[in-house]
Amino acid sequence: PVPSPLTRPFARPPVSLFTRSLTHSFARSLVRSHTRSLVLSFARTLSFARTLSFACSLVARSLDRSPARS
Repeated sequence: PVPSPLTRPFARPPVSLFTRSLTHSFARSLVRSHTRSLVLSFARTLSFARTLSFACSLVARSLDRSPARS
């Protein structure tokens, strides 16, 4: 018989709610102060990923072409 999660003792301490709200407010203020750099880094990561996928497709295409050449 598989024990249901209800029979397991409630292990989460009540401090976690306070920690979560504190972390949430801290993250919100951090995001508010760093929205511009966040957006810039996100755009940079997006363009890097696009370049990486383009390079990977180029490598895959050249790999697909190489057995036909030999």
